[in-house]
Amino acid sequence: MSKLHWTICAAVVLLIATAGAVEAQQPGGGGRGRGRGGPGGFGNPAMMRVMLLSNDKVQKELELNDDQKSELKKIGEELRPAGGGGNFQNLSDDERAKQRTERDAKMKEAQAKVDKILVPQQQERLKQISWQVAGAQALSDPEVSEKLKITDKQKEDIKAVQDKAGEETRALFQGGGSREENQTKMADIRKASEEKTLAVLTPEQKTEFDKLKGDKVEISFADLFGAGGGRGRRGNRPAGAPANP
Repeated sequence: MSKLHWTICAAVVLLIATAGAVEAQQPGGGGRGRGRGGPGGFGNPAMMRVMLLSNDKVQKELELNDDQKSELKKIGEELRPAGGGGNFQNLSDDERAKQRTERDAKMKEAQAKVDKILVPQQQERLKQISWQVAGAQALSDPEVSEKLKITDKQKEDIKAVQDKAGEETRALFQGGGSREENQTKMADIRKASEEKTLAVLTPEQKTEFDKLKGDKVEISFADLFGAGGGRGRRGNRPAGAPANP
């Protein structure tokens, strides 16, 4: 796996871990009406796209040149939280809110830099790939929601499914169990959540959603971390994390 992959992926994972730790301290585990589908930050399109840019398959699909890869590596290094992300166990509500604001600001800034590095065709293809990997979670992306004309009622139904998946995953890891068992159960939760979320869409919306995702790229969420990636932390990915559609 490339050095660029580990630089960007590690930086984004630390930010995601920051998001999960902060949100987990909130009452109810962090749903808070944001349609996140559980903790983990993958409701944030910028996080997903910056992480995808570290993947060899995506780099090849976008036909990134060496200069672009070098600039993207710098962005990954800039995203690394100082001190490895910090300890969030004893943060006050104001401190947690500050962490969320800082995290979102970092990702917004990173996305702006990425947009300057990529040409328009690469930007558009990156969005398509991010929607493919995110699966039903992509419906929380404002751009997708607008293009599909998702109604307020549908948004409520989608959020209910994603919140339930997040609660099931939090309960799963609070209950112990081996990493392998939890990964299998988590995959089942993700699959069920994916199916229930997509069932909210009309046939026309499903067809349009498929068009938005463009030509299929064979890449999964696991590809972003690599086999055994995260040094034992991959098992803590939430049910709301993207699944390959």
